[in-house]
Amino acid sequence: MQQFAKLNLTETDVLRLLRASALIARIEDAFRDRFSRVTIAPRQHLQVSGGTFLIMSCFDPTQPALGMKLITVRDHPSEIGRASCRERV
Repeated sequence: MQQFAKLNLTETDVLRLLRASALIARIEDAFRDRFSRVTIAPRQHLQVSGGTFLIMSCFDPTQPALGMKLITVRDHPSEIGRASCRERV
Protein backbone atom coordinates (compact mmCIF):
# COMPACT_ATOMS: atom_id res chain seq x y z
CA MET A 1 0.00 0.00 0.00
CA GLN A 2 1.28 3.44 -0.90
CA GLN A 3 1.93 5.79 2.03
CA PHE A 4 1.12 9.48 1.74
CA ALA A 5 2.64 12.22 3.85
CA LYS A 6 0.33 14.56 5.74
CA LEU A 7 0.44 18.06 4.31
CA ASN A 8 -0.84 21.09 6.21
CA LEU A 9 -1.32 24.26 4.17
CA THR A 10 -2.25 27.68 5.44
CA GLU A 11 -4.59 29.93 3.48
CA THR A 12 -1.53 31.97 2.47
CA ASP A 13 0.16 28.80 1.13
CA VAL A 14 -2.91 27.93 -0.94
CA LEU A 15 -3.17 31.43 -2.40
CA ARG A 16 0.53 31.35 -3.29
CA LEU A 17 0.53 27.85 -4.81
CA LEU A 18 -2.78 27.66 -6.71
CA ARG A 19 -4.20 29.60 -9.60
CA ALA A 20 -7.98 29.93 -9.32
CA SER A 21 -8.53 29.09 -13.01
CA ALA A 22 -6.51 25.86 -12.71
CA LEU A 23 -8.34 24.86 -9.53
CA ILE A 24 -11.76 25.45 -11.10
CA ALA A 25 -10.76 23.39 -14.15
CA ARG A 26 -9.64 20.47 -11.94
CA ILE A 27 -12.86 20.55 -9.92
CA GLU A 28 -14.91 20.56 -13.12
CA ASP A 29 -12.84 17.60 -14.42
CA ALA A 30 -13.41 15.67 -11.20
CA PHE A 31 -17.17 16.13 -11.30
CA ARG A 32 -17.37 15.26 -15.00
CA ASP A 33 -14.98 12.28 -14.98
CA ARG A 34 -15.24 10.77 -11.50
CA PHE A 35 -18.50 11.74 -9.80
CA SER A 36 -20.52 8.84 -11.27
CA ARG A 37 -18.25 6.19 -9.75
CA VAL A 38 -17.55 7.77 -6.35
CA THR A 39 -19.36 6.40 -3.32
CA ILE A 40 -20.47 9.17 -0.95
CA ALA A 41 -21.53 8.02 2.50
CA PRO A 42 -24.36 9.83 4.31
CA ARG A 43 -23.09 12.64 6.53
CA GLN A 44 -22.72 11.60 10.16
CA HIS A 45 -23.82 14.03 12.90
CA LEU A 46 -22.49 13.49 16.41
CA GLN A 47 -23.56 15.72 19.29
CA VAL A 48 -20.49 16.64 21.33
CA SER A 49 -19.93 18.96 24.23
CA GLY A 50 -20.52 22.49 22.93
CA GLY A 51 -21.59 21.63 19.40
CA THR A 52 -21.90 19.09 16.60
CA PHE A 53 -19.16 17.01 15.00
CA LEU A 54 -19.78 16.30 11.28
CA ILE A 55 -18.12 13.47 9.33
CA MET A 56 -18.32 13.42 5.52
CA SER A 57 -16.49 10.76 3.54
CA CYS A 58 -16.23 9.48 -0.02
CA PHE A 59 -14.40 6.67 -1.80
CA ASP A 60 -13.39 6.04 -5.41
CA PRO A 61 -13.10 2.25 -5.89
CA THR A 62 -11.11 2.71 -9.13
CA GLN A 63 -8.37 4.70 -7.36
CA PRO A 64 -6.49 4.35 -4.10
CA ALA A 65 -8.50 7.34 -2.93
CA LEU A 66 -10.53 8.01 0.18
CA GLY A 67 -11.57 11.50 1.19
CA MET A 68 -12.89 12.69 4.51
CA LYS A 69 -13.95 16.08 5.83
CA LEU A 70 -14.29 16.53 9.58
CA ILE A 71 -15.95 19.63 11.00
CA THR A 72 -16.84 20.80 14.49
CA VAL A 73 -19.70 23.31 14.52
CA ARG A 74 -19.78 25.14 17.84
CA ASP A 75 -23.02 26.12 19.55
CA HIS A 76 -21.45 29.31 20.90
CA PRO A 77 -18.24 30.52 19.23
CA SER A 78 -15.75 31.65 21.86
CA GLU A 79 -14.76 34.88 20.14
CA ILE A 80 -17.04 37.41 18.45
CA GLY A 81 -16.30 37.62 14.74
CA ARG A 82 -14.75 34.15 14.46
CA ALA A 83 -16.32 31.44 12.35
CA SER A 84 -18.45 28.95 14.26
CA CYS A 85 -16.91 25.91 12.61
CA ARG A 86 -13.44 24.47 12.24
CA GLU A 87 -12.65 22.16 9.31
CA ARG A 88 -10.13 19.40 8.72
CA VAL A 89 -9.96 17.94 5.23
